Amino acid sequence: MSQDDFRSINIKLDQIGSEQKEAAQKIGAIKERLFDPDDGLYSRIRDLKQWADKHELEDNEIRKEVLNAGKENKERYEDLHEMITKSHDNMEPISDDYKIRMGRRKWIDRLMWIVVTALIGVALKNFVALDDIHERSTGRKKGADTTVMMPKE
Repeated sequence: MSQDDFRSINIKLDQIGSEQKEAAQKIGAIKERLFDPDDGLYSRIRDLKQWADKHELEDNEIRKEVLNAGKENKERYEDLHEMITKSHDNMEPISDDYKIRMGRRKWIDRLMWIVVTALIGVALKNFVALDDIHERSTGRKKGADTTVMMPKE
């Protein structure tokens, strides 16, 4: 090998060394960006995972509360539906009983009017009869002079 070959190999080795130094610097910068405890990629991923885990727990709690509320509401709905169904079944006899009572009430009202009218008639008849008895006892007739005489002093 000649001297020129050695020089060219030596130049190429120097270039390779300088390129390795540049590569080592770039790898160091990448390593710093990956592993930096405050701003590195791994710290960001760790923070995001912790945040996701925390919110997943909160979401699970919210889901449980919603499901429990849904179950409670379903039970309340079923209870109300059952009560309404039972009350509807019980309403038919009640409405029949109401119709019967209202029919009786109408008859009772009619009988009361008849009794009140009869009592008024009897009272008027007795009043007229009293007037006749008074006329017979005093000997005066209706429309006669009813001036009262004052005793003389």
